[in-house]
Amino acid sequence: MKRILSVMLAVLLLAVPALSLAASPVEMLEQAVEAGRPLHAEVSMQAGEMPMGEADAKLVSDIINALGFRMDVQQGDAPQTSMALKLSGKEVLTFAVAEKGGDTFLKTNLAGADVMAFNAQEAQNTLNRLMQMMADSGLMTREQLDEVMAQFASMAGMGSMTASAEGLEFDTAALLSLTADLAEAMTMEGVTSQPRGCDEAKTRMSFTMTRDMLLKWVDLCLDMVRKNESYMAALNQQLTGMAAAGSETVTAEELLEQLRQQLNDSITAFSAPVSIFLDEKDEPVYILMDAAMTIAEDDEQEDLDVTFTYTRLTGTEGVNHSATLIANDEEKDGMSMTFGLLEGEKRAVISFDLAEMDEGVTEAPILSLAAELLKEREETSARDQLNVTMTLTDSGKSQSVTLTADASAEQNGEDVDFQVCGKLYLPGCTAETITVNAQLTTGETETSIVTEDAVRPGAMTDDEFNAFLGKVAQSAQTALLVMLQNLPDSVLQLFRQ
Repeated sequence: MKRILSVMLAVLLLAVPALSLAASPVEMLEQAVEAGRPLHAEVSMQAGEMPMGEADAKLVSDIINALGFRMDVQQGDAPQTSMALKLSGKEVLTFAVAEKGGDTFLKTNLAGADVMAFNAQEAQNTLNRLMQMMADSGLMTREQLDEVMAQFASMAGMGSMTASAEGLEFDTAALLSLTADLAEAMTMEGVTSQPRGCDEAKTRMSFTMTRDMLLKWVDLCLDMVRKNESYMAALNQQLTGMAAAGSETVTAEELLEQLRQQLNDSITAFSAPVSIFLDEKDEPVYILMDAAMTIAEDDEQEDLDVTFTYTRLTGTEGVNHSATLIANDEEKDGMSMTFGLLEGEKRAVISFDLAEMDEGVTEAPILSLAAELLKEREETSARDQLNVTMTLTDSGKSQSVTLTADASAEQNGEDVDFQVCGKLYLPGCTAETITVNAQLTTGETETSIVTEDAVRPGAMTDDEFNAFLGKVAQSAQTALLVMLQNLPDSVLQLFRQ
């Protein structure tokens, strides 16, 4: 059953067109930020009905009501981001980071009033010093520290992989070969019999995807990764970190080859006739695929039939997209997925159902998702009202989680005032469990922390560094005391017990 679900998810993600709901309030805010306007954000929360005992509900509610957040982001020649955690309306934990001229500037109330500055080498020196101090004090063994450093390298490698992924390119010769195979198998003809439930089709494009074509596509994708040196180097770095943490030692090249071999061995048969009906603009209005495949695993083979249909139908409210994916084994047991989307000028609706099938009969959904977005658009203002409900059903018992969000934006010249109110309803609750209010405005400039008077811990002598850490410890204790003083009374009672 897990194999069937994996196949269905893979096909659905590849075959359903990329569809998105317009979010004009968010877009208005993004445009102002991208134009270089500074951003200021305030977030507060209110507790509601809690699905727990009275004593626990009061404690959790008091914590939620006390929490708040502040964030400021600005661009320019010294980009800066600052954040603050609020308790009972007071900022108790603050961080600000700015960059200029190869230096990173950091200011936090945990370290007092000083602004710290680091270049890349100084940051490494500071980290090495801190690691060595922990080893000398017995807080961590050298082996544990080496593992932590390996994890840091692994995390850095993941970031490098994300950046280098943009440089991935297909092997042109292999792509042309696959395209030629597909073109040779493809037929184009005028539509003589219109499919039901879709916009008018003018052309029918048909082909059969074979096992060889599928594996060629896999090889093409893996070869694309293999030939990107920066990506492979980053992947090797990550794998080295995982090996240091106890995982099996494997290189990036070996990992890709294992994946390729696994797919070659497991997919022993595959044939997928595909028909795509296009309108006069060569856009798909109807897709039908009937795939038969055999998957081998642990000396066993399983035959799967996968059927996928997609239709596009334009109505009075907008464009309706619907897709169905059914995967069955030899006993006609399997999974069924249905997806629907209405894209309209005033309203957008999404529906999704996942259900099991028993001897070819679709049972009640085990997972359902329903979302509705109401849209109001004016020249300098916009509003979105979103309602999302997810329902899980197990042994005939259903539980639902609902999220609502009301977002609005007003444009004033170059700046935007954005507000959103979100409510979460947990199973068993008739009222909202938690409400989150956020106000984001552009145009408020924060004082830059960049200064020539910044202290540079990475350039200090050992005595200077130890004295600096002493000051930091005192500031951290003061910040912790302020944090405790602003906790709700119900939380403080726990410390007094």
